[in-house]
Amino acid sequence: MKNKIFYGLALVLITLTISSFTLPKADKVEIKTKIYCDHCGACESCKPHIVTSMENVPGVKGVELNVKQELLTVWYNAKKTNPDVLREAVRKAGFEADGVAPFSDAYDKLDECCKKQ
Repeated sequence: MKNKIFYGLALVLITLTISSFTLPKADKVEIKTKIYCDHCGACESCKPHIVTSMENVPGVKGVELNVKQELLTVWYNAKKTNPDVLREAVRKAGFEADGVAPFSDAYDKLDECCKKQ
């Protein structure tokens, strides 16, 4: 009987210890953008630029850009960043974020194929 109690307590302790090491779930935000490049993803401009810019934001865990849907999905640590900061980072990369125009100096630096024609 004592062995069953001991093993039961040991199992509970191990479970609690393992669960304390589990990484917190990342929050997710979807940001609508505009991709004007007709070959985005095939060149080394639009897609890599916006993805790399987002990956450099502290707290960003992952980035996915769906070019056809013009949708940027960002997984992030809410203790380090928030959706407003992420939208601003998109604009600083030279792209529209949820209907808000990019910063003009960043937009001007984009390759011509990435700009609205």
